[in-house]
Amino acid sequence: MAFQEVVDGLDYRLCRYGSSRHTFRGPAQQIDDIAIAVLGGSETFGRFIDRPYPMLLEQELERPVVNLGCMHAGPEAFFRDPVVDEVCNRAQVVVIQIMGAQNTSNAFYDVHPRRNDRFLSASDRLRCLFAGVDLADVHFTGHLLRQLRRANTAAFEDMIGAVRQAWVTRMKSLIGRIDLPVVLFWLADKAPAAPGAGPTDLPAAATAAPGLINRPMIEQIRPLAVQVIECVCPAADDSTFVGNPFTAPGGRLFGPGLFGEHTHAQAANALAAALRPVLQARSGKGPAQPRATGLSE
Repeated sequence: MAFQEVVDGLDYRLCRYGSSRHTFRGPAQQIDDIAIAVLGGSETFGRFIDRPYPMLLEQELERPVVNLGCMHAGPEAFFRDPVVDEVCNRAQVVVIQIMGAQNTSNAFYDVHPRRNDRFLSASDRLRCLFAGVDLADVHFTGHLLRQLRRANTAAFEDMIGAVRQAWVTRMKSLIGRIDLPVVLFWLADKAPAAPGAGPTDLPAAATAAPGLINRPMIEQIRPLAVQVIECVCPAADDSTFVGNPFTAPGGRLFGPGLFGEHTHAQAANALAAALRPVLQARSGKGPAQPRATGLSE
């Protein structure tokens, strides 16, 4: 099912696939004829961008690409959706953008199953570790983590280890549900941090870097992928947007920290170079058999 909605001065051609409750960036694709499925968060969705990198990738490779990017998504969003499994397993290769770890449910807190940036509830373990911290007005994961770090830095660092391990576990499970070659895609304003490189990297109100992700975490999931592609583009040097990203409701400044059209073009070029040999190797083999039936656009 496809439907139209104009927001931010842009028509994102929002669509759904089958019974999925997610709204994806359009235009909707015929899923029986896709070559590449791209999973990702806000950068993959391409807010304020008329032609996000999955669309440019389709043009570059001249092969159908389905954009499964969702605003504010973490791996949690896709792991819970069997329709995503089926769409991915009808492609020839799947690209997974490396998304922030803060938006993953873990032993300390739960996130919304679709809008993963939304904080739902704290566990007894978190309340015990941060006794006395008032979370009544906390609704988003970024706000939660910044408040906890201010309250108790030592306890916060103990908690972050579990948050990161939950992300690794969820990513391994997500990749394990895909019976195709998977390419992991790092798209950020800096390279993944090395262990012990500095303070914990928390997501800002608007940022291009996946929060809390470091290189050891990526190395734990690297064996499950055919490639890990890193595309590092300083967001501050790229302010080419469509529409008006600076007048969002409530006055929040979305423009700073987001990637513009130039960066999306760089991302598409980097992926195209990596995916050509993968697609060539799979030519003539056809897509994997889907896990279920009954999808409709």
